[in-house]
Amino acid sequence: MTEKIKPAIKTTEFWATAGIGGLPLLEQSGWFKNWPTTAAGEVTMYAMAAVIVGSYIWSRTLIKLKYGPTVKQD
Repeated sequence: MTEKIKPAIKTTEFWATAGIGGLPLLEQSGWFKNWPTTAAGEVTMYAMAAVIVGSYIWSRTLIKLKYGPTVKQD
């Protein structure tokens, strides 16, 4: 049985990555201005968001390159 790869927007991983990747944007818009964050905390937030978004892009690309438009299910 073969199944088409789901579009990224229909996957849980996409929405989790979008949520985590959006944290720095919320921080820049002033969402966390009343929270006791330090400069190190902000740098860590940006670094972790970049790592998570980068790993999502890498893994999604790997799946598409390895399996093409369909995935075989046993």
